Amino acid sequence: MYSIRCDSENLGALTDADRIVSLERLAYNAWTARDVKRYGHWFLRADEGVTRRANSVYPFGAPPTSDLQDAVEHCISFYEKRDILPRFQVTSVSKPDGLDKSLEDFGFAFEMRTYLQTAPIDGLLHFEPTIKVEILTEPEPAWIHTYAEAGG
Repeated sequence: MYSIRCDSENLGALTDADRIVSLERLAYNAWTARDVKRYGHWFLRADEGVTRRANSVYPFGAPPTSDLQDAVEHCISFYEKRDILPRFQVTSVSKPDGLDKSLEDFGFAFEMRTYLQTAPIDGLLHFEPTIKVEILTEPEPAWIHTYAEAGG
C-alpha cells in the first residue's frame, strides 16, 4: 500500500495547481485499492467492484520511461491481467502535461467528469438538511440493484 504525503493544513495558502494536487492526494489516501503497484510516479490501482477510482491509473508524476506509449502499454497490460478495463484518472495536474490528449491519441475515450468539492468544516457541522435523510445499517436491495446497473 502506498500513501502520498499531503499538507492538508495549509490548503488555503496554495496555488490552484498545488491545491488540486493536495486534494487529490487526500482523496487517493482516503479511497485506496486492494492492489497498488507503483510505476515511476504513476500508481496502478486494482480492486473489486465498480469503483473507477480504485480501478485506474493515478498519474501523480512522470512514468519511469520517457516513451509514453510504452508506459501506457505497461498499464494496459496490468489491467488486462486482472480482467479490468484500463482507465486513467486524469486531472489538470496529471503528468506528463497533456496526458489526456495523448491518451485520446492512443484510443482512450473520455468517460466521465467528477467533481471534488470542499467546504469549511464549521459550516458542515451546523448544517441542517432541507430534505429527509435516512441512515441505514445496510443497503437495501433496490440500492444494490441500482448500484450494480451503474457499472457492476
